[in-house]
Amino acid sequence: MRYLQYALHGFENITLTNNDYYPVNNHLFNSILLSDDVKQMTVELKDGITHEEYKIEIDAYLNQICFNMIINSNVSLNAPYRTIEIIQDKEENNTQNEVRVFDFINFKDEIIIQRHIGAQSFYENIINEPTSMDKHFVLYERIFKTLFNPVKVVQFLSLYQLLYELLSKGKSYPAQRYVTEYIENNRDRYPTIEIKSSRKNDKNEDSLTYLRNEITHCEDTNDFNLYSQLGNQISDAVIKQIIIVLNDVIMELP
Repeated sequence: MRYLQYALHGFENITLTNNDYYPVNNHLFNSILLSDDVKQMTVELKDGITHEEYKIEIDAYLNQICFNMIINSNVSLNAPYRTIEIIQDKEENNTQNEVRVFDFINFKDEIIIQRHIGAQSFYENIINEPTSMDKHFVLYERIFKTLFNPVKVVQFLSLYQLLYELLSKGKSYPAQRYVTEYIENNRDRYPTIEIKSSRKNDKNEDSLTYLRNEITHCEDTNDFNLYSQLGNQISDAVIKQIIIVLNDVIMELP
């Protein structure tokens, strides 16, 4: 078998049941297998595909799978990233080429709620969901690098800033109202994002913008206690909310 094996870090609290290799409709791979605890990913290569020659395409496709695992599953996030463990892409009659990488970084775990999910539906959600990874790789890479920071407040503020930048692009001046308008105009996509009154005026704000402004208000007033309280409100669900909106916005870019 010619394959690549990766260690997955920070995708937590999921157990796959009835797990087996999942066939992939792709010119690079025959199939993919995640370990039951989603700590390892193995992809079976098609004939003629080598990691060295197709590294950029392979990384882009696997980044899309990891991105969809973030937004389309109940996996908990703890600074998620992927590292290569083994490359075995030589033909059987050649000398095997194995590369092992053990440069891992571990972060302290939080409260654990283990979820058991059928492997078939899990694979379907993370493999078949579209992204615009091929056209806007750098934007997705910025999201991945942001998620690598273990501090949820920093993740949230950085992701909101990217959303703010993208929705203000081409406008006469940048404004948060473009974020709220986009979410209001697509309410059916984001049922978990609330619309509430602004603390500054009588205009509406979406709950992401509201939380962002509450946090920056704490920074302005040096209110550490309130800052900590608001930081505790930034759960995986909130991070996924903003990433889902970001993905939709990126997919609409030319």
